Amino acid sequence: MLHTLGGLHLESAARQQSAPLVLLTYLALEGPQERRSVQELFFPGHADGAGRLRMMVHRLRHAAPGALDTPGTRLVSTLECDAGRLMRAAERQDAAEVLALYQGKFLDGVRLPGDAELEEWVFSMRERLAARVRTSLLALGCAAALRHEAGQALSHAERAYMLPGAPEPDRDEACRLALLLTATGSAFAADARAETRRLGVTLPEQAADALAALQPGAARQEPAGPPGGLERRRPAGDTAPVTTDRPDARTDADGPLPPLLGREDALAHLDASLNAGTRLVTILGQGGVGKTLLARHVLQRALQRGADRDVTPALMVDLSDTHDPAAVMAALAGRVHARSAALQDVAQALAPYDLLILDNFEQVLPAANDVSQLLHALPHLRVLVTSRERLHLAQEAVLPLDGLSLDRPVAEDGEPGWSDAARLFVRRATRASLNFTPDEHRHGIESVCALVRGVPLLIELASAWVRTLKPAEIAAQLDSGILRGADLTQPDLDLLETRDRDVLPRHASARMVLEASWQRLAPQEQERLGRLAVFLADFTPRAARQVTGATLSDLAALTDKSWLSVGTAGLGGTGPGGGRLRWHPLARAFVREQAQAAWQGVLHRHALHFAQSLNAGRFQGGQVADLLDEWPDIGQAARTLAHHPHDWPLLTTLAREAPRWADQVGNYASVAGLMGRVLQDLPPDAAPRGHVLRSRAALRIRMHQLPQAREDFRAAADLLLQSGDTQELMQGMDALAVLHHQAGEYEQAEAIWLDINRQSEALQLLSRQAYTLNYLGVNAVQAGRLQDAETWMRAAIRAGQRLPLGGNHVQAHASLGRILTRLGRRAEAHVALTDGLKLAQDLQATAMIPGLLNHMALNLLDLQRPAEAVRLCLDALALDLQGQPGSRAEMLDTLAQCLYQQGDEQRAAEELATCVQIGTQLHDPAVLLHRLHTYTVIRAPHMTPEDHAALLHWLLGRATTDSALRELVLGTLQEDVQPALCLPQLDPDIFPPDAQRQCGYVPGSPTLQVHYDLSGPTYSG
Repeated sequence: MLHTLGGLHLESAARQQSAPLVLLTYLALEGPQERRSVQELFFPGHADGAGRLRMMVHRLRHAAPGALDTPGTRLVSTLECDAGRLMRAAERQDAAEVLALYQGKFLDGVRLPGDAELEEWVFSMRERLAARVRTSLLALGCAAALRHEAGQALSHAERAYMLPGAPEPDRDEACRLALLLTATGSAFAADARAETRRLGVTLPEQAADALAALQPGAARQEPAGPPGGLERRRPAGDTAPVTTDRPDARTDADGPLPPLLGREDALAHLDASLNAGTRLVTILGQGGVGKTLLARHVLQRALQRGADRDVTPALMVDLSDTHDPAAVMAALAGRVHARSAALQDVAQALAPYDLLILDNFEQVLPAANDVSQLLHALPHLRVLVTSRERLHLAQEAVLPLDGLSLDRPVAEDGEPGWSDAARLFVRRATRASLNFTPDEHRHGIESVCALVRGVPLLIELASAWVRTLKPAEIAAQLDSGILRGADLTQPDLDLLETRDRDVLPRHASARMVLEASWQRLAPQEQERLGRLAVFLADFTPRAARQVTGATLSDLAALTDKSWLSVGTAGLGGTGPGGGRLRWHPLARAFVREQAQAAWQGVLHRHALHFAQSLNAGRFQGGQVADLLDEWPDIGQAARTLAHHPHDWPLLTTLAREAPRWADQVGNYASVAGLMGRVLQDLPPDAAPRGHVLRSRAALRIRMHQLPQAREDFRAAADLLLQSGDTQELMQGMDALAVLHHQAGEYEQAEAIWLDINRQSEALQLLSRQAYTLNYLGVNAVQAGRLQDAETWMRAAIRAGQRLPLGGNHVQAHASLGRILTRLGRRAEAHVALTDGLKLAQDLQATAMIPGLLNHMALNLLDLQRPAEAVRLCLDALALDLQGQPGSRAEMLDTLAQCLYQQGDEQRAAEELATCVQIGTQLHDPAVLLHRLHTYTVIRAPHMTPEDHAALLHWLLGRATTDSALRELVLGTLQEDVQPALCLPQLDPDIFPPDAQRQCGYVPGSPTLQVHYDLSGPTYSG
């Protein structure tokens, strides 16, 4: 017995070499074969293929005597194979035996000899076997469900749904599977129903209704469609012969078609449009986007609907080999056996047809007039065209076809699924390498699909590389238009090609697809498109006009030729995605190669356009999203300006704005990298260098690269001092002081801020002076010098009062209030916070009011006035509806403490649980750690003293970088606490397991112990 399911093993064989056993498997399943065909399959292109086959047969005879017979030039297997037995059991509908035989995927984990053709056979056989297993599982599951054996039915249903190696089910099987999953209450039921909806079938969502639908003879809802479908009923007495011949296999709708992944909506739209009276529809899209496959599915649906009805079928004609527009009518005449290529004869021969599909029309566009005449001559005829360019006929409706969706559906368990584009990649990659495991490469697969914008042909070409590269490595090779440190990497177009013999030459590589479209452009169109390649990201018609001179008509023409795509709102739209044109990254790379002089000729104009847009404040307020969209172009503009000294003032402005861009874009590394590239481009004595260095230093602070930031600030200070830019110099010194402060170097930070304060006072820069005095106070707090901190804060308040309108020194009042609270002068603290609140209200500084109220509540809590504190907390929360989640968590935390002191322990626990939920959603351990301290307060009655102290010890160990939290914990610890204690269990109603994991909590661990002494906590275990 030859075992091929779940591996490869031959009973009683002395040696178990995989290659001879694969040969035996092939012969057992496919029957006797000629030696030459086996040689070409197992040793394709090998100089001594015949000799290698003889050696394999020799080894097989010694390993398994009698297993192989060689009559004449043929090879015959004499063994029985478990896969063959399974196929026969499936034919007998013996589901129990099918499941007993199936031990796993066909030839799972077996290394194959030969080339892609043998792998294709294995993959096909694997799908056939898995499909029969799924059918058997469905049969057994449905029978069990009807017997009300819920557990067995659920097991069969979920195994069928998750069966590895199985192909996409057909519509009927997908419906049965979804019904069975629903009837058994499976967690996969919602996903399965969603898949059937994409097929046009809506199924019941209740288990009882689904079970009723599984009853024999029960009817299911078929996809709704317009009356008559795509077919036209033949008139009574019409005896014209029905022609069903096809031009070739690629348009044969009766043959097997690849599944229409992600195009179900497009197919439904075509059905609706053609049945609603639209007589000419063009499927428009770039090469390789899937136009032909979609059209073949339209044809297949039309033929299937008409197979058992008295209707006339559709006809599809491939024009890929027709290059002369004058030859189109001749091609049609040949297909329908017309007497001549004259319009009247072709129309007469086409009269029985209701639907005519013309594939690859872009190379015979002048023949659009022939299509118009046919529509006029045959009022019942409907024409579907696939083309890279519009036909520009009055009757034409256009269905633009873009790449497959990159959106990842979210399952009921919250886990992201596969996007349509990724599903295609997985399907093709599994064919290219049977050992490919997609779940290990989710991110890489999605990255590849995003880089090729979901274009099916490019996905298929890229997926073939999984034999030698991981998906992440494929993505790195393809990486296009991504700004890494302002370096634009061009994609490797030559990576996307195939050597497969059965692929159409025009689809053999991305370069060939693009070359064919490029050659159809007129010279002036090539020049215009080349200039537009200067844009590295989506761009507006206004930007195109100012940089390249392209008009709306020019852009519309290039969009009609599928070189550019436009948002759903059109070229004049202002909504999301509207009014912007986009390149496919590979198309732009190709055009940059072909028309280098064109885009380089407008590079300086491109730089000036984006620099002036920034200076004009275009990226303020509601247009901040544009900054992210155009960031690659801004980077290119900055580097271009570095080479033009007369534009250095613009570059200086760009450098000053860089940290703010990074805050908005959320990618500090990219912006800092851009600043580094600009520094490389600038001469050593260039005026903007100090500004660029200061911006990069500020970005490095945000990335926690403090030593590098310190070096940049020092270099920037020297350059700014030489240039005499005092304001910029003080900003750089201030940032350097912040660095020292964050590093705990409080004396160094104070020295710098004192220097800034002296310069500000000499120059009468009151705003800068008030700001600096406030920082001096904060620095003194962190250094533990509360008296000095009070002095600096009061000085900051006085400086702020000298500013116009009293100055916005609310923060200084808030800080003073906190300082006085820590000094135990709570009444004075309440006055300072109240003054700050009044000032914030007078200045309409509404964003600061909730925080002040929260501090006042904490102060009242210390004064044993919980009722007033609760009212302030509720006011703060009411005013903070649009605030940050972190600040809201602080306020809820305060409310919990106030409620606890008021005696409402249950509500306090509820508010604290809400705080923890916010921290969990933010993935912020710091927020969770602060909540742990409050937990020790409000849960004190339910915790032993040892548990309470152990939790505080543990919390203290994680609070060493937060002095405020550290002091809170130290103030809570009792002197008689044991020096080493195990951690207690946290209440899961307040701290669920995911929150515990995020803050590093190890509940009840007998090995983790915390030891505290004056130098801080240490850990053992």
